[in-house]
Amino acid sequence: NVGQNPWPGIIFDYYLPHDLSDSATLKLEILDEEGKLVRSMDNKRPEDFKTWPGGPPQPRVLPSKPGLNRFNWDLKREALPAVDGIFVFGGLDGSTAGPGNYTFKLTLDEKSAEQEAILLADPRIGAKAEDYARQNIILVQIEEIMSEVQNSVSALRSVKTQLNHSLELLEGGKGSEDLINSGKEALKAISSWEEK
Repeated sequence: NVGQNPWPGIIFDYYLPHDLSDSATLKLEILDEEGKLVRSMDNKRPEDFKTWPGGPPQPRVLPSKPGLNRFNWDLKREALPAVDGIFVFGGLDGSTAGPGNYTFKLTLDEKSAEQEAILLADPRIGAKAEDYARQNIILVQIEEIMSEVQNSVSALRSVKTQLNHSLELLEGGKGSEDLINSGKEALKAISSWEEK
């Protein structure tokens, strides 16, 4: 007989009177002490989700069967945005939240319920509350910068696709040579930026 280790993080139990799988959206928001969103998830599987090695992690989906449901927050913040096909060493999981008070807000339609949870520090580490607070600020800043870079690359790839399409439409048109040349220069600049 083999035992099963407990799930990591904070375990969250909730009761649903009926099955929500195909109808209403059940949403869980995890908020920090200042009311800032740390993580959110719902009971809907994203239809257009795709991953690859070094790509985004499989999204967590809230169970929504009738009766008692159990979910665990793995203490991770929101995953970072992915750039299609790009390998990110170490993955795109959000950083681990530090010790503190958190609010679990479960919403179904217009009704919501909240539950407080306290995440305690590991006593073996011996760090002070200020150390965790400083670490948290730095991790959030890093994630914001990474998100900005990832979103910028994705946006530029979208512009590049649109520009290629526009150039195809202009090809062979009279009087569009200057516009085509400008478009090709813009494509070169985007490609050069992306490859750095």
